[in-house]
Amino acid sequence: MNSSASISLSQLYNFKKLSELQHMTRAAKELYITQPTLSLSIKALEHELGVPLFYREGRQIRPTKHGREFYDKISSVLDELDAGIAAVRSHGAPSGGSLSIGTIPTIQHDFLPALLQQFWEEYGYDVRMGFTVEFSLPLTNALKAQEYDLIFASKADNEPGISYLPMLTKRLVLVVHEQHRFAKRDSVRLSELSDLPFASYRPGTPLGNEMRRLFDAHGIEPSIVYDDEFTLTSVIV
Repeated sequence: MNSSASISLSQLYNFKKLSELQHMTRAAKELYITQPTLSLSIKALEHELGVPLFYREGRQIRPTKHGREFYDKISSVLDELDAGIAAVRSHGAPSGGSLSIGTIPTIQHDFLPALLQQFWEEYGYDVRMGFTVEFSLPLTNALKAQEYDLIFASKADNEPGISYLPMLTKRLVLVVHEQHRFAKRDSVRLSELSDLPFASYRPGTPLGNEMRRLFDAHGIEPSIVYDDEFTLTSVIV
């Protein structure tokens, strides 16, 4: 029993091209295959379908009744397939398509503008970009749900399905009031914070988990925890 599973896409494309050109040599040339290869492909397709698809009329190759019917059925399908492949490929091409990007707030004012300027200088402005600003964990979850093409965020723990590429590093700084005894210092040891109330990132976030490991190693613990730098600096007294 013949099965459509035995018919390949290349056979269908070969058939479509020969039906349109009705010339074996020209069809083979446009398909970038040899004439014997095209002939064998058509014979195999006819064998699978169980009907003749072409007949010779002088030097021309004419489609039979079955060939014309088959062409009417598959031509639009192959055209839609080509259009679908082209549309998907355009999203991955630097010269077209679109990108959905998630980013944390802290890189919006320096790193991201410089990166975008470099991208536009190299590839132009054809790529449509949409940006969403959010914290790292929501961005990571949304990326896993395929809501974004890429994100700029802190690296989360235990995410084997996500590939991370380091883009930049940030210094760990201590922010104090201008009248604080540390205000004139260039550096402070973490152990010096043991007798002071201080704020840091909330554990459970990528940066918070990293800070927790660092603080645990020095036997200190923040009195207040927040998700972002903007809120952290607002509690300085």
